[in-house]
Amino acid sequence: MLDGYYCWGSGRQTVTLLSMRVLLLLLVSFLPCSGLTAPPEFESYADRARVNFALYCAGCHTMSGKGAAGIVPDLGEYLGQFAQNAEPRPFLVQVPGASSSPLSDAELAEVTNWILYTMNADQLNKDFQPYTAAEVTEYRKTPLLDVIPVKDALVEKIVGSY
Repeated sequence: MLDGYYCWGSGRQTVTLLSMRVLLLLLVSFLPCSGLTAPPEFESYADRARVNFALYCAGCHTMSGKGAAGIVPDLGEYLGQFAQNAEPRPFLVQVPGASSSPLSDAELAEVTNWILYTMNADQLNKDFQPYTAAEVTEYRKTPLLDVIPVKDALVEKIVGSY
């Protein structure tokens, strides 16, 4: 531990969590957004959401959202389907990484929308409604502890609805 930050390595090769976040922040500012089907208001917060994703999500999910097979979910796999169906919609912000993040409800709504518009745009219907801070506030009141069985049941319901 170095001044309250976790560190790896020793001597000149020490990398602190803070320096990793700064590096991610610099790297993410050069990453282009994919083609968006997002509404105009998305542009007002897209950069801030991308930075928050880099700081609070990319450590596990990576900046591409691909995660790690069998360990960390791929954010581009089915989240668009979850976000457009009433029952699974809360799931996206009730998972532990989201519900317990230090992001405000408004920031979490922005990050969730950024993930959907940049990694799941091909899954979103034209009538898709972005997450709101008020909606996130309600969903965060009931965080999930045992995620996998809930996710599997929701996927089964979505697949069964087609």
